[in-house]
Amino acid sequence: MVRKKYTLIKESRSPKTLMYAYFGILLFITIFFPLFELNFRYQLGRFFSKIFEAIGTVTFTIGSAITSVGVISLFFGFRMRTRLFLVGVVLLWIGCWATGTMVKLFGIPIGNAQTGTGSGYH
Repeated sequence: MVRKKYTLIKESRSPKTLMYAYFGILLFITIFFPLFELNFRYQLGRFFSKIFEAIGTVTFTIGSAITSVGVISLFFGFRMRTRLFLVGVVLLWIGCWATGTMVKLFGIPIGNAQTGTGSGYH
């Protein structure tokens, strides 16, 4: 009978790498954050503002296209599902909310125009 040698493979993760991560977070909190906190907050706000504005523009475009097709099909007598028309109105409302515009559909205002000085604390 032949004896086989088995070796135990240890995990490559050592406690030192976790300690380096904690040290990096602590270094960021104690040095970088107090010095650049205000600028960092505005940069994050600008970044997320661009993301929401892009999402709003896309939903506004898709919603207005679907709603326009629904209104045109209403006038020309084509059959269009009411559910699709309502999805278009909801997408239009989300786009108006995210971009800050207001559209009137059959005299009903959809969305809300931005009033005041803009974003920030009032």
